[in-house]
Amino acid sequence: MKSPASFRRQFFASCLGALFLAGLPVAPAQEAAAPSRTAARDYDLGDEPLVIANGKFTRDGQTRAATVKNLVDVVRQRYPDANITAVGVDDIVIDQLTLQWARYRDPVDGRRLNPPLKAVLTTLAAASGRKFVATAFSEKDVLLEVPEGLREKSGLVTEVFNLSPYLTAGSHQIANLEKQVRDMQLEMAVLQKRYADKHPTVLGLKDRLEETKAQLAQSMKDVDQKASDLVEQIDHVVRQTLARQQTREQPPDFQFHRGSNLLVITGSDNAVNLTRKVIAALEKNY
Repeated sequence: MKSPASFRRQFFASCLGALFLAGLPVAPAQEAAAPSRTAARDYDLGDEPLVIANGKFTRDGQTRAATVKNLVDVVRQRYPDANITAVGVDDIVIDQLTLQWARYRDPVDGRRLNPPLKAVLTTLAAASGRKFVATAFSEKDVLLEVPEGLREKSGLVTEVFNLSPYLTAGSHQIANLEKQVRDMQLEMAVLQKRYADKHPTVLGLKDRLEETKAQLAQSMKDVDQKASDLVEQIDHVVRQTLARQQTREQPPDFQFHRGSNLLVITGSDNAVNLTRKVIAALEKNY
């Protein structure tokens, strides 16, 4: 008696023979194709080097002058959350540079990460011949300004004022709400592993999380408005005082760093000293 395996082989051969006699095509046996695997890329499509030649660069099909202002616009596209303040350096032109700024892969979770913002801006500063410097107050807050030695030659003075004491209440509220959001997001991750998405416990936490996020957004908006009003008030008083002095001095340049609450002022020594007195006088109102 034939074994089941022998019978199956004989039956399969008979079927092939019948197909051949009938004139039907018989496809050769093929192994299952292994799923194709694309090698991991070291950089994304938007990571090509930024090439500057003869004081110009091309971006999005347009050739532009390689001024600090135009280059910072390009950098902001890569770092949309960054707060880059440029004081008196917009018109500086970089003549030659190939900026390598490909994203790299996070070894922990595999995410694509940008190189540090400070490193990119410091590279631009070096390529300018040190005509400006990049000072980082945090990972996302960077000030571009003329070096102190060059400022002295131009008669301009730069000073940085911390306005946090005048925005303390709002800043503390934002910090507390941010902590609540982080804690609830962690709790949500735990609950979603334990319960279904429509479980009352999960739904209740989702509602509280959305409500807290809305409070955080409103608090940040309120602090931004308060900061804008404060800077506008300082600017107005300084301008009015300079006008009364009839010195024909230009008002100082004001640049406010949101997030770090730093006010950067560049102007004549007299204008900066006047601004310092105005800010000191504000302490009585806070």
